[in-house]
Amino acid sequence: MGSHFTLPKGVAPCDGDAALCALLEPIRARYDLPSFAAAIVTIGERADVCTRICAVGYRQRGAAKPAVTVNDRWHIGSNTKAMTATVAARYAAVGDVVVGFSRSSSFFFFFTPPSYYASTSLFSLLNQPGRTRSTELGHPCERLLPQVRLPCGRFVDHTASAAHSYQSGLAANLSVAQTARARASQSELRQQRRQLVARLLSSPPSESPGTYSNLGFVVAAAMLEEVANCSFRELLQRELFAPLGVQSAGFGQSNTAGRADQPVGHGADGALAGRVHLTLADWGRFVGEHMLGRRARSDLLPASTFVFLHGECSDRGSGSGWIPLTREWAGGLALTHSGSNTLNYAVVWMAPERGVAFLVCTNQANEQTAKACDEVVVALLDLWKSTQRRAQ
Repeated sequence: MGSHFTLPKGVAPCDGDAALCALLEPIRARYDLPSFAAAIVTIGERADVCTRICAVGYRQRGAAKPAVTVNDRWHIGSNTKAMTATVAARYAAVGDVVVGFSRSSSFFFFFTPPSYYASTSLFSLLNQPGRTRSTELGHPCERLLPQVRLPCGRFVDHTASAAHSYQSGLAANLSVAQTARARASQSELRQQRRQLVARLLSSPPSESPGTYSNLGFVVAAAMLEEVANCSFRELLQRELFAPLGVQSAGFGQSNTAGRADQPVGHGADGALAGRVHLTLADWGRFVGEHMLGRRARSDLLPASTFVFLHGECSDRGSGSGWIPLTREWAGGLALTHSGSNTLNYAVVWMAPERGVAFLVCTNQANEQTAKACDEVVVALLDLWKSTQRRAQ
């Protein structure tokens, strides 16, 4: 890791694991992406987390340098949801205890919601219906879709959506007017969130229950801020990043405006522009902790709480920041999620029973990016499977 080298003429520079780089570069070139970074994260009986990482391509389209490195920080978009839920779980008793807006709850909110939100709980805000293009017919990952009965006996259909798990009915995102108001505000972020949530909860639900919503996580973050009496960024640092030894995490676009000191995000039209960004090694620490946690090898949370967060063996059909599916190669349960800020794209696939996860990031977001990243996942999976066969 960290050995920078260049493949034959016409091939982008690569950094890190050479075998991974050889898989990524042809896919990067075929989809005309500025760069890729990928990791295979494994856990074992002796070593807690082992990560193979590579990076290929350039931080900025059209620039021959600087090249991306294994130490670059990648924007992971909605993959931050699993982090938010993990922090929430450290503050809430889960399982039979529902934490919501009632005065009897330790999570009584600073804003008393009207009756149509009275039954909304913290984890109904964090449990999202499945929304991943990796389950579409004809997709490269489709060949890995056989249904498998989970150890708990629950049978999950990979084509079924988890549309009934999310109950608040909040809209998916801010309206144009709400976005403009937020950008114009001079208030600090915690106060902005208070004001936004007060407005959101003062109106009836705009969507049917089961709608995927980013705003649910905004409300949940505001609830946690009130309980902890600090900003959510401070909460993430204190309750998650510091215990895991994550040192690279930041917020927003990873590069400095106008500079290619980190991967520069590119939109669908190639234009440049500026939540959590971090290195693949640090993202791997978080994902690895979720695999370790299910084996009762984490100090963050009990194993039963990790199972709850992953949505396994429940009637919700979805996890908190994870989309639970079944895959034969995963030995049953497979967890996935993707994220984008419209300039970058990242996806994770985790097989907790096998103790392996695959992470892929790119600094381009367009209609082909998800397909390209999933092709990388398939290539990484095939490499891991061949490695497993040789080890037997």
